[in-house]
Amino acid sequence: MKYKKLLIVSYGGGHARMLRPVVESLERKGGYEISILALTTAQKEFEGVDSSILGYKDFFTSGEVIRYGQ
Repeated sequence: MKYKKLLIVSYGGGHARMLRPVVESLERKGGYEISILALTTAQKEFEGVDSSILGYKDFFTSGEVIRYGQ
C-alpha cells in the first residue's frame, strides 16, 4: 500500500488539543504516514498517538539554535 505523507504542524497545547482528534481519525482511517511538528507545549499533547512526533530538537543542534537566535 502506498501511503500519503502528511505533515501536521501544531503550535501550543491548545492548538494540539484541537488537532489531536484529526490525527487520531486519520490514523484509524489508515493510508497516511503522519509526522507531527509539535512546537512549544504541543509535544506533550500528542503523547500516545501512533504518528511520528518531531520538535525543534529534531532539526537543530543546540549550537545552531543559539547561532540562529542571535
